[in-house]
Amino acid sequence: MVGAFFQLGLGLTEIGFLVFIHLFGLILAQAAAEVGEVGFDAVLLVLVQLLFAFGKSLVHLVGQHLGLIVQIQPLLAAAVLGLVGGSVCHGALDLIFRKVGAAGDGDVLLPAGAKVFGRHFEKFLSNVSHTALTSGPFLCIQKSIGNMKKIFEKIVEGILACSGFVTSLTIVLIVVFLFSEALGLFSSKVIEEGYVLALNKENRVSELTPAQIKDVFDEELTNWNEVGGEDLPIRLFRLEDITQYYTEEQLGASYENAGACITELVERTPGIIAFVPQQFVVRPDSVHLLKDNTISVKDVFAGAEWFPTATPAAQFGFLPLITGTLWVSLFAILFALPFGLSVAIYMSEVANSRVRNLLKPIIELLSGIPSVVYGFFGLIVIVPFLQQVFDLPVGESGLAGSIVLAIMALPTIITVTEDAMRNCPRAMREASLALGASQWQTIYKVVIPYSISGITSGVVLGIGRAVGETMAVLMVTGNAAVIPHTILEPLRTIPATIAAELGEAPAGGPHYEALFLLGVVLFFISLLINFTVEAVSPRRK
Repeated sequence: MVGAFFQLGLGLTEIGFLVFIHLFGLILAQAAAEVGEVGFDAVLLVLVQLLFAFGKSLVHLVGQHLGLIVQIQPLLAAAVLGLVGGSVCHGALDLIFRKVGAAGDGDVLLPAGAKVFGRHFEKFLSNVSHTALTSGPFLCIQKSIGNMKKIFEKIVEGILACSGFVTSLTIVLIVVFLFSEALGLFSSKVIEEGYVLALNKENRVSELTPAQIKDVFDEELTNWNEVGGEDLPIRLFRLEDITQYYTEEQLGASYENAGACITELVERTPGIIAFVPQQFVVRPDSVHLLKDNTISVKDVFAGAEWFPTATPAAQFGFLPLITGTLWVSLFAILFALPFGLSVAIYMSEVANSRVRNLLKPIIELLSGIPSVVYGFFGLIVIVPFLQQVFDLPVGESGLAGSIVLAIMALPTIITVTEDAMRNCPRAMREASLALGASQWQTIYKVVIPYSISGITSGVVLGIGRAVGETMAVLMVTGNAAVIPHTILEPLRTIPATIAAELGEAPAGGPHYEALFLLGVVLFFISLLINFTVEAVSPRRK
């Protein structure tokens, strides 16, 4: 809309100056004939000065009004109006010069007297002082354009700075949000909220670790001396076991006597450990409540079991998930590196341009395939093949996940590595060949050492893309949260765990916070990969 009005204004300006030429052409020509050449020069000098004074005043006046209307910065308003006003004045004078100064004898658009004016105008322009006078305003216009260019560069610089600031702020907020949600795990209690572990008053055991609590209720620990207590058998009691000790008449129609019954049972049973709601312990002084500690860092990062729904104490051991992630990533690197490097060498040094132009789009297309498609391919092709070859009970294993991740990482590795090798200077190749080296010797001794930083960056970036993969790994690795001892065993990675369990975890609970802490661990793994890329990416010095 603004551009249309601007073009309309320029059109009206041109028409107005045409009328100006027709009206004043004859008058100026007649005046020149009467006052002579010297008088004509004086008249024309006054006309030019008046024209530029009028343009300057007009720009200043409009600038004040525009600054009040749109409320933009005065410097920007002056620069914009200076550019527009200078362009209008430049166009007006150029129009006069072309229509009047270059008028020929056959030009019917001008009055007859303007022909004399044209000849005098040519002499006027040939005068150096007059030329300097008329070129002065145009120099001012050029200066205004230069100033406008600098202002525009400052504006672009400010926009880029704001964009970078917003991006950095967004990353910081994401990290802060992750940490704020994740660190709440270490303030959560080991025992399920609202419940207690009640012991007999004579029991000397004061606290148990989350792993010991789980082993006790899994009946892997059957005597109190195994956890530092007396030589007494452990007797488990859960709320649903109350009907084994008391009748419905004793408990009451609405179980109103359940608290007193449970407290009485704990008081008279020496080796008992009761997992009951806290409100059912009606006489806390008559029983011994096991100390409920907060979840420790050691229990999380050195814990060997991930069982977030276990009762009475959930297990949040990250060790199986971290080892599973690193295990799959390591073998993916071992599979992807030789294949990716071989294909990159072939495309860069061996293949002709026709084959290269055919293979490169196909390889780059692989990076655009959705990960779930890779997962289906692994589930239908790779998993049955591995199960048959290695005679496994199930084909879902870490090896299947490593192969799928290697296939997903190949496009990045091949593309980056091939570009790095093609950037090797031609003079180095020719110098090696001139010294008698073969093509393969040149590749091994010259091209690969020169491109080693790009090759390493391609490998790290490819694995960095694959290490955060979720669906494909979730579909082919067996999804077993155990520490793997061989690559042929099922395992689970961090991204797969987050994707599988986040929808089931109660918001704000320990399980929910543990998943966010897994996201923080994955963030630091990705950060480590990025730092590795920064360390190996600089060109050879």
